[in-house]
Amino acid sequence: MGTKSILAISLIVVLLIVAITFDDAFAAKDGNAKVTICHILPGNPDNAHTITMSEKSVPSHLAHGDILGECVEDTTPPLAPTLLTPLDGAVIDKSEDTTPPLAPTLLTPLDGAVIDKSEDTTIHFLSQLDDEVIISSYPLEVRDFAAPTLGLDDRGNRLVDNGFSYNGNSIDVEWHFTSYPLVTVQTGKQNVAEFKIYDNHGPDFISHFELAFGLAGGESIEMSKAVIKWDKSFDGIETVTLVDPENVLDKIKVTTSEGSCSYELQQKCLIVKVVHTFRAPLDFNILGTNVWDIKRNAWQNYFNHGIEIVGESLNPPKEYDGINKGQIYHLTETGKNTAVDEFGNSWSLKYDQWTMDYIANKKIIDGIEQDGINRNNAWFNFYKYGQELVAKEVLEQSCPSCFDEEFAEINDVFSYEFPKQTDKLLDSEIQKKMLQESKIAENTLQQIFDSLYKNHYY
Repeated sequence: MGTKSILAISLIVVLLIVAITFDDAFAAKDGNAKVTICHILPGNPDNAHTITMSEKSVPSHLAHGDILGECVEDTTPPLAPTLLTPLDGAVIDKSEDTTPPLAPTLLTPLDGAVIDKSEDTTIHFLSQLDDEVIISSYPLEVRDFAAPTLGLDDRGNRLVDNGFSYNGNSIDVEWHFTSYPLVTVQTGKQNVAEFKIYDNHGPDFISHFELAFGLAGGESIEMSKAVIKWDKSFDGIETVTLVDPENVLDKIKVTTSEGSCSYELQQKCLIVKVVHTFRAPLDFNILGTNVWDIKRNAWQNYFNHGIEIVGESLNPPKEYDGINKGQIYHLTETGKNTAVDEFGNSWSLKYDQWTMDYIANKKIIDGIEQDGINRNNAWFNFYKYGQELVAKEVLEQSCPSCFDEEFAEINDVFSYEFPKQTDKLLDSEIQKKMLQESKIAENTLQQIFDSLYKNHYY
């Protein structure tokens, strides 16, 4: 082949390359370049297949898990990605059509589907791939909001029979408030409270329980001054703590076990037994419980009329120091609302403040003075009676016949008859005299004023 032939062939090849490059550049400029990708169906990676599409459609496919290039059998599909539009880091030419794909529509649950809150379930998405509609499914852990219960579930179904028992007096626990007949206990005597607690994940899922005494109507558990708390850590270690600023509780022992919740159902409950004694009475009787599980789903119950504690306090009396009218006093309690100071004065607790009780003044106990005892002396009546005996003895000696006659008419006198009074307003003569005296007084006053205030008219 000659030199001319070789040059001609080379020129043709160069022209072909230039033409192909020009066509590719022109196609890229119009956005119609074709790109090969491996299309992976969301939730079904085993059916991945190779497709070719326009370059402008590539970002939307990459956003839901497709990869560039042909599918390879040994290629492990990526994990289901988070639905993001556009893809993190992707740059979209705003001069072209940048309309995002159809936003996924959440279908939860599908028609006829039932979600079991106690198990993992599936979340469903409806999305669009070009002209194809795809339903994708992903596993989803649904949040469990079911709280532990001593009696009823959130639909009012009874799950636990005899959920609360105190000293053998058991009762079915209601939704929130339970009317519990009043139980009276003595200070210093042992008592046993027992509770059955159900959780839909089982007894091991319960992590906290507390029992509060002495609540008034309208008070919450946090306001109690006698609370027993039981906790279980994630590794199964059980601890008991006490909130008892008044030193009311004593000899506390908390034990747990598993047992049957009801006579008919087979589920298991956590049995919490609280052994305790009271050292002193409480002001109120309502009892409350608070329980929660590992996921912090909690519920409280209150029991009326509750527990009444009677008997003397086993605690030493409380003592207080204070100042009243400049005087320092040291008070020692003698009762729930009474106290006595070091001087023997009694005090009462009113409106959270100690007040000295009023003591009426008594007659002064003085000795006998030079002139004897006056009437203000506490011993006056005794002194008077003694003087009467002395006078009687002297009179008998000086006048023996003076006692021959009785003086009953004098001794029995206790009042005197006053003369009959006349109502001057009913006597016409008196009224006439009063009118005359009134005119005389008026004339006299007029003369006095005229002499003092001449040329004055009034």
